[in-house]
Order: sequence, then structure tokens, then C-alpha cells
Amino acid sequence: LEQVAGEVRAWVEANWSRWQEEKPKWLDEAMMARIPVEYIPTVEAREEEKGRRASEVALRAGDGSKVILGQEQSMEHARNRARRKS
Repeated sequence: LEQVAGEVRAWVEANWSRWQEEKPKWLDEAMMARIPVEYIPTVEAREEEKGRRASEVALRAGDGSKVILGQEQSMEHARNRARRKS
């Protein structure tokens, strides 16, 4: 398991900058949240990712699964909930 973790870390470190520029579809909010911050290659990129993660809001869907929303989506969700209550 440690060998695989080392290979994954090396792969993330080698590709992180390119992924940030190219924004591949598979690297969505949920996938990024699964990547350990310590695998991100630079201090600046790690701090940026920590900030992004801190701005996320986790909600529970009706089936109990976790739904991750970005800050903008969270604000819209809150506005919609307020409208429904009125």
C-alpha cells in the first residue's frame, strides 16, 4: 500500500500544475477533495487548495450521500431554501 501511495503522490506532484491549467473534466470538486493536500507539489498550490476546500460546504442529499458545493453554489442553495420557506 505504501508503494502505491508513493506512486500516486509522484503522479499528482508531476501533473498538478498541468491539471490546474487544463482543468480536465474528471478532476472535479469531489475528486480534488480526495487528493491529500500534502501530495500537492508547492506550498503556494497547497495553500490555494486548502483555501478552496475551506470555502466548500458539505450537504447531505436525500439518500444520505455527501454533496459538495462550492461557495457560490452554497449561497444560491441558501437563497433557494429561504425562498421556499417564505
